Amino acid sequence: MKNSWHFSAILVVLLSSCINGEQTYQVDYTNILCGGNSKVWELDHSKTSENESPRFYTWGQGVFVFYLSGKVEIGSLKDFATKNSDTGSFTYDQSNQILMIKVEKEIWKFQMSLDRDGDFWLKTIRGSGLSKYMHLVPLREPK
Repeated sequence: MKNSWHFSAILVVLLSSCINGEQTYQVDYTNILCGGNSKVWELDHSKTSENESPRFYTWGQGVFVFYLSGKVEIGSLKDFATKNSDTGSFTYDQSNQILMIKVEKEIWKFQMSLDRDGDFWLKTIRGSGLSKYMHLVPLREPK
């Protein structure tokens, strides 16, 4: 019985010494789309909801490049090669999880969420001719 009391006292001292008064901070997702420099995301046309299984896959048809500077380029890989991609800017409101993309005279607004695989789901709030949901995944390897 005496040994367990000593063990408990030593354990309390050891655990209390691990606390050094450091504060924890909220994670900053400001660079979630660009990864601190630039990040290439691909529009996954094969899924229109998170629970749906993919139907078909065409590599490089819808590509989004988000840059740290707030610039975004949108197009297919062919458009990037011929310099015909659409260029604009983006902002991300972390507190409301709202992504706003301005391309030429259009303004697109999305409610953004992450799925369990780390991919993005964009629910269209504003933007004509856009799908209700868009699924962005990191650029995959060509098949």
